[in-house]
Parts: sequence; C-alpha cells; structure tokens
Amino acid sequence: MSAEPSVNGTGIAEVPSVISDPSTTLTARQCELIALLASGKNYQQIADVKFVSYRTVYNTLERARSNVGAESMTHLCTLALEAGMIERNGNGFVPVVDPYSAE
Repeated sequence: MSAEPSVNGTGIAEVPSVISDPSTTLTARQCELIALLASGKNYQQIADVKFVSYRTVYNTLERARSNVGAESMTHLCTLALEAGMIERNGNGFVPVVDPYSAE
C-alpha cells in the first residue's frame, strides 16, 4: 500500500484512511507499543522493557484499539502494519514513527 504516515509538530502520527477515517490518530508511543505487541511480547514483557506498569501498557493499547476501531489487538496490529505505522525488522516489528524524535 502506498499510504504513508505523517507526523505533525506534536509527535502524533496521522493514520492513513486504511485504518479508519482520516481524523483518527495514533501517538508515536502507541505505535511503539503496537510494534512490541506485534513482535510477540505480552503486556507484562512490554511493561518490563519500557519501565512502565502493566496497566499503563494495557490502557495505552486499549485506547489505540478503540481509536482505530479495531476488533482485537491482533486486528490493531494488522491495521497498523497495513497502514505503514509499523514495519517488519529482523525478528520483529518497529514503529515507523520514532517516539523520541523532536519533530
């Protein structure tokens, strides 16, 4: 697909219409956690890697799922991949948008 994510000055990635409607957005942090989830990590493993609580991971991913209208976390990962928000890298996935960039 040729849909490309774009980042505005607040670090929020604009999600192409592949996911839902053009006004739907995912934060760079949500993309980062989705990439880890798509790589096969569970919520606790993600929490340990990112030094946050299990509940923070759960809430962040649940909010992302709700924002794009995904039916499940698997569906969320699939939509993010199809929209170009995450990409395959070696043995896992990485976010296309760097959550730590100053853009």
